[in-house]
Amino acid sequence: LGVRNVAFVTSQPENFGTYEPKQGEDFTSPAPLILYCEPIGFTQLKEGDTYRYSIIGAFDILDSEGKVLGGQKNLGPYEQSGYRTFSTETMLVMTIGIQGLPAGSYVMRVTLTDNLDHTKSVQLDKPFNIVD
Repeated sequence: LGVRNVAFVTSQPENFGTYEPKQGEDFTSPAPLILYCEPIGFTQLKEGDTYRYSIIGAFDILDSEGKVLGGQKNLGPYEQSGYRTFSTETMLVMTIGIQGLPAGSYVMRVTLTDNLDHTKSVQLDKPFNIVD
């Protein structure tokens, strides 16, 4: 399992690849973090004439020292089923509230796990700043 095109974006994308990257890593509370990414190498299970996949997400927010300040596990599953062509293109979007975080530097650590093959997992770190 891997991930490509990881970016903070300006708004919720409607479709795969239609994201608008946010310029820079600075955020002002209470605007949320919106993270776009494209998982690759996920398991697709064939069921009759169609396929399905399922991915579980998790995230932690870390301070500049690496201390975990909070997060959430078992997000999703993000899944799709009923498609007739083996697909290699999908997107995941996480919208995370940042209310209550003081100004400073942080890291959003995201873990994605293949829900059809739990041995496949990927972790990514995306730094960001809260500014006044």
